[in-house]
Amino acid sequence: MPDQRARHQGPWRAARAAGCAAPLLALLVQLTGCAPADGPTDQYPGAQRMLDARADAVRRHDAAAFLASVDPRATAFRGRQRAVFDHLAAVPLADWRYDLVSTGAFRLPLGDGKRLAAQVRLRYRLKGFDTAPVTSVQYLTLTERGGRWLVSSDSDGAGDQGAAQ
Repeated sequence: MPDQRARHQGPWRAARAAGCAAPLLALLVQLTGCAPADGPTDQYPGAQRMLDARADAVRRHDAAAFLASVDPRATAFRGRQRAVFDHLAAVPLADWRYDLVSTGAFRLPLGDGKRLAAQVRLRYRLKGFDTAPVTSVQYLTLTERGGRWLVSSDSDGAGDQGAAQ
C-alpha cells in the first residue's frame, strides 16, 4: 500500500511545488526589472576611463599622467595632489584601482562645468603584505572640461563617510 500512496501523492507534490515556484519566479522577474539599466560607469564612461588612467599612472609612477587627471583650474587641489603622488612613490604597491560606484553622492557647491559628486571605491594592495585588496571609499568632485572628466576636489563631500588613507 505505501507504494500506491506514494504514486498517488507524486503528482500532487509536483503540482504543489510548481504552485509555489510560480509566484517566486514572478517576484524575481519583477525585482530584476527594477534594477537600473545603466550603472554610473555606463552613464559616464569617460569618468571611469579617467579613473582608470589615473590608477595606471599611480601603478607606473607617472606623475605627469596622474596630474593630467586633475582639473588645472583647481590650483590648490592640484598642489595637494602633487604631494599625494610624491608620497605614493615611496609605497610598494602591488595594485591600485578606482571604481566609480555612484554619482550624486553628496551636495555639490556651485561651480562651472558639468560636475559629478562621485563615490569612488579605491582598491589597492601593498607588495609583500596584502594578499587581498584593501578597499577605501572616496568622495570626489569630477568636472568635465573640454570633453574630458577631471578630478577637481576630494573635500566637497568631506561630511560624507569617506575613509581617510
